[in-house]
Amino acid sequence: MANHEEFLDEQSEYWSGRTESLMSAAQRNADILLDELFKAYQSAYMDSKASLEAKMAELGLDKAKWHSSATAEDKAKLKRLFQEAIDSDREGLMSEDAKLALDISRLDALIKEFDLQLTKLAVELNNDVEKIKSETYESVFNEIGLELDAASFKVINKEAVEIAVNKIWARDHFSTSIWNNKSKLTRYLSTAISSGILKGSSVQKMAKELDKVMKSGYKNAVRLIRTEVSYVMNQATQDAYMQCKVVEGQEWLTHPDERRCPTCGERHGKVFEYKDGKPEPALDTPPLHPNCRCTIIPKLISGSGAKELADRVKQIKEGQQIKSKS
Repeated sequence: MANHEEFLDEQSEYWSGRTESLMSAAQRNADILLDELFKAYQSAYMDSKASLEAKMAELGLDKAKWHSSATAEDKAKLKRLFQEAIDSDREGLMSEDAKLALDISRLDALIKEFDLQLTKLAVELNNDVEKIKSETYESVFNEIGLELDAASFKVINKEAVEIAVNKIWARDHFSTSIWNNKSKLTRYLSTAISSGILKGSSVQKMAKELDKVMKSGYKNAVRLIRTEVSYVMNQATQDAYMQCKVVEGQEWLTHPDERRCPTCGERHGKVFEYKDGKPEPALDTPPLHPNCRCTIIPKLISGSGAKELADRVKQIKEGQQIKSKS
């Protein structure tokens, strides 16, 4: 019994480090996307600011001019931006926004221009994240499964990956969250710009509001991306565990930073047995909240399968030590 307990402790220590390594790798891939996303938000801000400054220089605070019909140039620009967003929208996020009204005022045309900038950012972000989710799920699922139970584990195929990463979890689906965030920012910016012109605000003050919107959009995107990557990584881990014959449950592993969160902290070390191919309770799989960094590690069964696994893990650890010294 003591040997078995020692084995479980050793495996828990190993898989804690292993899972943390996989999470770090997944988040590094997300960081690459975030670097590109930051540049995209900066570019969109500069383009939108230039449009705002040009319109203010042309129309000033003359309300009659702002409420006059959009010019042919205004309409042509909106058509171009709209087509760029449509071309990028592979998942149909714009299905409810598919109509572009061109019988609008110059003020509404400027606001619509800002909205289309945010729309293009949203659809391109969604496309990029869908790719990261698929890559993360496939690599984590196969890597963990083969390491745990190479004899009976079945490597996942592309079709199964697509089904898995499109599962809707307890909170909003990623695409819905991205679109809701975009709509919220557009409403805020619309109010700020319209109010600014009515009150006679300076272009500098309105540019600050525009900057605030773009920074808020980027900040929300960072939170959504990190949380979604965490979800996909943990879901792939859980799915791999449930396919392995040497695993009978999963243990909640709370990241040290998460101890500030009572909900996560109270789950640390808690084991959820698998019943009928599901953890009990089924919804207790991280993340529980935005930016949650909790993970799960396997609860291994005793017997020959576990011993074989221990031998494989020992060989892997020894190989890693040799590699680190070379």
